[in-house]
Amino acid sequence: MRKILYRSTQYIFSVFVGLVQNKKTDLIREENSLLKVPNLLKEKNVSNVFIVTTPGFIKRKTLEPLFHELDNLNIKYTCFTEVHPDPSVEDVENGVSSYLSNSCCAILAIGGGSVLDCAKVIGARISNPKTSVRKMRGMLKIKKPLPLYLPVPATCGTGSEVTAAAVISDTINGQHYKYAVTDLKLIPNLAILDSNLLKTLPDNMLVTTSMDALTHSLEAYTNLFASKAVVKDSLESIKLIFENIDSALANRDSKSLDNLLYGSTLAGIAITHNFVGYVHALAHAIGAMYGLAHGYLNSIILPVLLKEYENKIEKKMK
Repeated sequence: MRKILYRSTQYIFSVFVGLVQNKKTDLIREENSLLKVPNLLKEKNVSNVFIVTTPGFIKRKTLEPLFHELDNLNIKYTCFTEVHPDPSVEDVENGVSSYLSNSCCAILAIGGGSVLDCAKVIGARISNPKTSVRKMRGMLKIKKPLPLYLPVPATCGTGSEVTAAAVISDTINGQHYKYAVTDLKLIPNLAILDSNLLKTLPDNMLVTTSMDALTHSLEAYTNLFASKAVVKDSLESIKLIFENIDSALANRDSKSLDNLLYGSTLAGIAITHNFVGYVHALAHAIGAMYGLAHGYLNSIILPVLLKEYENKIEKKMK
């Protein structure tokens, strides 16, 4: 009886997201597309932008060309780098405080899933100041749209640049948790895909984030209620990841990296119009307990659960 209830609920939600999640993120997809952002900001009359990124990007001076273009257009900017690998409620609140104290009016997020997720929830808190992060936990708890938010993924795994969710870490009564904040208002209108940012990505991060994207696609594809659109995006994503991960790892060439990055974005679109599954559920729980990388855990758990699903997914997997 319980199984029927769960499956019925999942089916209803699958139909619901298929009907309402028609919002598609426009993509700027080319090498060095990050340098188009200053002109975009100028067109939208943004005079002061809040840049959420990692200390590594600042230290390696990767963003110096971007800063130069912002200076040329007289656009002020504040860099916020206090984001942990598993972004916490405290990270979000520190970001909100920095955004407001520097009188910013837009958010530019450059980094992996942690940076993009943290930036999303910072934006949600800014536009919904009376709603705490904990009250945003779950689905459809964000009432007002975010300020202008431009995500630039710097890994090839999260898909956060197109998804309606952000994962946040929290400590409640001494217990560590990771939970999702899920709302259609978190889907950006525009995302920038710049394969150049992946060229200096460490090998282990390139592999584990790619495995995260592959898990997104496989879980969306094998879902009992996957729509034709989800199946199409998932299969294209799987193909792009399999065909490009070796060459991207060996050569760091622009074409392979761009294909991996686009494969990750397609996987993000697929799970936004469907769901992830038990692999992600276990990976989030274990990651919260032991602080292990999400894509690393996915890659360990995925083959075990695919074997467990064997009879149910045999036709699809063939």
